[in-house]
Amino acid sequence: MDKKTKSKSEIVVEKIIEAILNGSLKAGDKLPVELELAKQFSVSRITIREAFKRLNLMGIVEIKQGDGSYISQVQPGSFMEPLLPMLILGTKDINNLYVSRKIIESGIAGLAASNRTEEQLLRLKECQKKMKEYYNSYTNESTNIYSSADANFHHVLAEASGNLFLQKIYSVIEVIFKSCISATGKNIRARDASLNEHSQILQAVELKDSDLATTLMKIHILNAQTFYYVSKENEMEKDSK
Repeated sequence: MDKKTKSKSEIVVEKIIEAILNGSLKAGDKLPVELELAKQFSVSRITIREAFKRLNLMGIVEIKQGDGSYISQVQPGSFMEPLLPMLILGTKDINNLYVSRKIIESGIAGLAASNRTEEQLLRLKECQKKMKEYYNSYTNESTNIYSSADANFHHVLAEASGNLFLQKIYSVIEVIFKSCISATGKNIRARDASLNEHSQILQAVELKDSDLATTLMKIHILNAQTFYYVSKENEMEKDSK
């Protein structure tokens, strides 16, 4: 009985997520009451209640007591949030993450070089400027600001690609790899490489050289993966002392 109910609630969750992704439901929309949804999906009110609990935990639905349930301001990464603890534990998962980044972000960089606006170019330069500003400071606050500027550089590139599908795919990966950027942000050699590589990518994007931007991003992601493991090894050595 429980297994059957759980299966039905999962189906309801999937259908609501599908409605969000195809635009039928938007942020701020109020969902129908339990009874109406139960009739719509041919399930019990208990099943609807269970589905709402799942959606609420995922950050997709906001439940307001005495008012109803609303679609939250959803980012594609929200659908991945419950999986993050599992995904960031294993070495194999980290390797797959960087392989995915290399494929997706090299394509993004190439498109950004072709499609970027002047406003987006300025934002990329601001990210680079912020990284340089905090380059020599290693306090927790400074490292957070530096790492945030690093992550934002990649985020703006995704926007500049002009491809909505790539942006959504990227936003899922972005949720996961920010912790990797934070780890490498504490390593001086990683900072040197990242600043230099960002500068080269920025120049290629400014010159609208798509092929060069694609190649440079591949190199950047491969180096970032190397520095991630170096940073993790350094952390392990410190912990063992």
